Amino acid sequence: MTAKWKLVHVRNRLGDLLNREGGISREEAVTRAEAMVEDIRESSECELRNQIAGLEALLPRTTANVTEDLMAEVLRQADCILTLSGTFGFAALDIVTKSLCDLVEGMLRQGIFAADPIRVHLRAMRLFAPGAPSLSSEEAESVTSELGRILTHLGCRPAQPAEPGKAAAC
Repeated sequence: MTAKWKLVHVRNRLGDLLNREGGISREEAVTRAEAMVEDIRESSECELRNQIAGLEALLPRTTANVTEDLMAEVLRQADCILTLSGTFGFAALDIVTKSLCDLVEGMLRQGIFAADPIRVHLRAMRLFAPGAPSLSSEEAESVTSELGRILTHLGCRPAQPAEPGKAAAC
């Protein structure tokens, strides 16, 4: 019995590049990429500090509540901080920023528009920003634990990840 379909290989630029002779090894590519990341570390650390300051400037100092639009902007800017903190290995800043995202998303879900929990998270982000004095592991754990308590108090804990092999609940 003959097939009723025919496989046609279409030439494209990516395929041509992959089949071309030469190139560099995976290890050399990784080494070059790491060197390029290190080349921009200093400017990126400065940008992280500026991003945190920008988030702080978003929140009005005199009001106890924020708007939904402002909270959406906090999430957008926090995403930039997450990208940079993850790229440059600022694990504690990454954890605190993720906590901020969980907080804001949970508050939005519940219709809570309080500014103070956001301010507390932003101050914690300052503690872990590049150039800030280092905290001991106990101090860092204490800060993240207290942020967790805020999330729990406001009912803003993220959904638990599904167990391996099981589908996540929607």
